[in-house]
Amino acid sequence: MERALKRVMKPLSEWTEQHVSHWLQSIPINQKYVDKLYEEEVSGPVLNEIDEQFLISAGMKHGPIKLLLNRRDELLTKEGGAKNTTKI
Repeated sequence: MERALKRVMKPLSEWTEQHVSHWLQSIPINQKYVDKLYEEEVSGPVLNEIDEQFLISAGMKHGPIKLLLNRRDELLTKEGGAKNTTKI
């Protein structure tokens, strides 16, 4: 998985759906959610904007939602641009 992370270490704003999928697998998030978010065309800019309600509507359970949003916020903080921090 470290290899997957190295492939996505560009700014979140430049991530494609494939970059997001690799990152989700590294968290790790259940593959069914990775596949669903890929189908929903979640790219880096979309990942930056999604919230709990979007993820619930995509069929995710609360535990994976909390993990995904917390890790996303950590990623944004490391980038120095936490635009959409989420607390659930």
